[in-house]
This record gives sequence, structure tokens and C-alpha cells, in this order.
Amino acid sequence: PTPHTPPPHTTPQPAQFTAREPMLASRILRCAAAAAAEGAGEARRVVVVLGGSGYIGQRVCRSAADRGATVISLSRSGAPRSPDPRVTYATADALEPSSYLPHLAGAEAVVSCVGAFGSDAHMRRVNGEANVLAAGAASDAGVLRFVFVSAVESNLPSFLLPGYFQGKLSAEEAVLSSFPETGTVLRPSFVYGTRDVGPLSLPLWGLGRPLELAFRLGPVPWARRNVPGMKALLAPPVSVDAVGAAGAAA
Repeated sequence: PTPHTPPPHTTPQPAQFTAREPMLASRILRCAAAAAAEGAGEARRVVVVLGGSGYIGQRVCRSAADRGATVISLSRSGAPRSPDPRVTYATADALEPSSYLPHLAGAEAVVSCVGAFGSDAHMRRVNGEANVLAAGAASDAGVLRFVFVSAVESNLPSFLLPGYFQGKLSAEEAVLSSFPETGTVLRPSFVYGTRDVGPLSLPLWGLGRPLELAFRLGPVPWARRNVPGMKALLAPPVSVDAVGAAGAAA
């Protein structure tokens, strides 16, 4: 099938998460609060989160549970260091759909937070192939909606992290092809918060929050629009809680 292409002159509407409008980080903050408010009366539903024990995935699980959903987290590691008692954790390999297909039965939505850095080949497999397979498996299983946490649009030189960005783009195309009306792509930039790395907790908010404020002031927005290579580098950072809320609300 031909990948769905968002129209070129669409005006963003707050609290609407559609396949036609992949969101940049600056839009996530505006949409998340309004979308979360809409969930107050939402009927109970099943949400499957791929990569649910990771940095962003844990926040998606928490936000979905806050909205009253039955949440299933799937990852290679199972439960995170600080599991949420409202979430069901199971092990699965995103590159092996057979390992998670049984959990898709009856699910209304799948949110994929699967992604990684590493060698070029590894990034293409994890950021691209794994999510392409997940979108196809969810569609075949009759899942109604699919949300993919991608990355900010980049105009960096093509030799910088090609596997990362090209993998993400191939996954976006697959999601919007398999779910042309109910697929959502989130494109956050640098995501700040407290990130667990092994036994350590990294306070990324100490860097991200000041940068978020600074990148919205003075000449920075102009430079991001007009200076080659700055679209990704000068995108305002976004809170991990805002990304998690947006992913759960989409």
C-alpha cells in the first residue's frame, strides 16, 4: 500500500491526534493537557505498550492507567525497576511478533516506544524493522489504533545517524499505511525527565528544562527554521511526562 502523506498546509488542532498530523515536540506540550482532560469519562479499554518498561514507555503506561485503561507492557526485560501495580508486565521481543501476538487480542490501541541507538544496522532494525512488524501485526490482529513514538524531524547531514532517522521514517510510513485514519506519529525532540540507567537515575530535567525555555526565546526559533542542519538540534526539549500523556491520549 502507498504510505499516507500528511497534507502540506494542515492547521494543527489542539487535542486532536490524527495520522495526518504527526506532532513535533512543540505541539506535544499544547496537546497533552487538553487530551488528558478529555479522558476523564473514557470507557475502560485495553492498551498494549511496546517498550513499556523503558524511559518513555513507563510514562505512557502510567498515563494510560491514570485514564482508566487496562494496560499491558511488553518488553524484553519485563517489569521495570519500579513497576506500576496497575500495569501487567510481560516479556516479548519486538522483532518477533509471535512473542506478543497473544497480547494483542482484544486490544483497542498499541503504543510503540521501541527505539535504540547503536550501530547503523542495529538502529535500522530496532527503530525501523521492529516497528514496521509491530504495525503490521497490530493491523492483522484487528487493533483499532496505533501510536508510534518517533523522533523530531531532522535535516542533519545524511551521514549523521542515518540508521536512526531512516529507521524511524520507515516505521512512520508503515504505521500511517496500516492505520491511515487511526494511526498517530509523535515526533518529540530531546525528552527530559529522570531516566533510570541500570542502578543510576539521571536527572535529565536539569538540562532539558532550561533548554526548553531558552530554545523558545530570542533568535533561536528563527535559526531553527532558517539555518541548515538546525531543525533537530534547536527543537525545544519536551518533558517525558508530556510525551507519555500524549501517547496515552492518542
